[in-house]
Amino acid sequence: MFGTQIAKGVLALAVVLLMGGLAIEGVHRLGHIFLFSVALALALAVAAIPEGLPAVLTLALALGVERMANAKAAVRRLSAVEPLGSVTVITTDKTGTLTENRMHVKGIDSPDEARALRAMVLANDAEIDTGAGDPLEVALLAHAQAQGVDAAALREQHPRFGVLPFDSAIKFMRVTVAEQDRHVSYLKGAPEVLLARSRGLPRAGGRGQ
Repeated sequence: MFGTQIAKGVLALAVVLLMGGLAIEGVHRLGHIFLFSVALALALAVAAIPEGLPAVLTLALALGVERMANAKAAVRRLSAVEPLGSVTVITTDKTGTLTENRMHVKGIDSPDEARALRAMVLANDAEIDTGAGDPLEVALLAHAQAQGVDAAALREQHPRFGVLPFDSAIKFMRVTVAEQDRHVSYLKGAPEVLLARSRGLPRAGGRGQ
């Protein structure tokens, strides 16, 4: 931006000198007048730019980065600060930028809330100690623990006998555990898939099974 303004100023000065020279010397000395105008304009431009300009520009850009950081906008490169002043539209991916990539469970709609909380813990691959895992599974596990469920003890009491990991093709995850001398499977996935596999609940198409 600043370099463009200097270039425009030099060009305008060269044109003024050229027109003044033509008015004084005449058109027959156009070549000499043109070279003189350009040389003088460039000399003035070089003289007008101090040696400390790069440091001043860097400091100004750094102050701009600091002001944007105070507004919670991270800038990776100093050179990006100057053109940001003319930005009118920003297109961005919201995950991890406009949002924190953290999910929260607001509530449970289930006739058996205790069993739903159990499913949240057992059909879940998130780590209890570190909290590492898929954001959805971390949110489910955190909600179950917030409701008083001891996730570690529950998993220890009901070890897995079989696991079908979540896949985008089948849209659900299944975990089979031991429960009261029998094997019980808990599923977690897309509503339309789970409703189609359930009994006593309306299907995705509106009919019951």
